[in-house]
Amino acid sequence: MIPDNITREAVLQAIAEIDSEGIPLRRNSRIYHLVLNGRSYPPKYVISLANKYVNGYELSPEAFTGGNQTNDFLRNLGFVIVP
Repeated sequence: MIPDNITREAVLQAIAEIDSEGIPLRRNSRIYHLVLNGRSYPPKYVISLANKYVNGYELSPEAFTGGNQTNDFLRNLGFVIVP
């Protein structure tokens, strides 16, 4: 389950971390992408990192599902998700 205290700001911090650190090979997205400023990001990995900024640890990918759960959460924060 995605913690409901993850904010848009935490997601933006996660995206900034991805911009500087990159995406681990096993964390790339296969189907959906969060698109911001012309760049694509793996939604599930973004949520995992964003959790670190509000709850102090990177959320395990097994802790929540990708697809609708992740995409709807990010859309509700105002992000664009595309296949």
